[in-house]
Amino acid sequence: MWRILLAVVALVPVACARDGAGAERSPDAIDQRGTDLRTLTTGSTLESIQLTHDAEVLAAVEGFLDSTITVNDPPDPDHHDLGRYRTGPVLEMAIASVRQNQQLGIAYRRPDISQSSHRATVVSLDSDAAIVRDCVVDDARQVAMADGRVLNDSTATKLFETRLEVVDGLWKVSQNSLLERWEGVAGCAVSG
Repeated sequence: MWRILLAVVALVPVACARDGAGAERSPDAIDQRGTDLRTLTTGSTLESIQLTHDAEVLAAVEGFLDSTITVNDPPDPDHHDLGRYRTGPVLEMAIASVRQNQQLGIAYRRPDISQSSHRATVVSLDSDAAIVRDCVVDDARQVAMADGRVLNDSTATKLFETRLEVVDGLWKVSQNSLLERWEGVAGCAVSG
């Protein structure tokens, strides 16, 4: 059993540096958008495995957010990322939404200089289910595909509770509930 655990940990090398509290922290713990991947480790094999699972969950949330733009520029209801990061009713609603955007000739795109960001935290996690709180700054533009005209360029900050489950060995979003919404960059995006 320990050989399997050590083999798993050996497959997930973590280059670490010490933080001010004396814990080890991966230099990759914060991604380009500021997402904390919670890769703190104190040397424990079990903690390393747990933190790896946290990183997998947070990577799935990141993929879910990024693919929301990808599958809608241009709208493609058959895009593989729809099913890669979604399951159940979330997948069904996303496919319906992308189809509607396709019929209406609407795409979603980030502006050249984007304020888009998110800060996700794993609230609970077990072997096949997780809950994440995610503060998202959404500045995606709604664009008419026919002429490139911007139909909506508002920015909003949204706090979501996102439930994920393991399906076919992959973390996928099974529920995404909007808890709060603010106009502009506000709320959870500016609070500690």
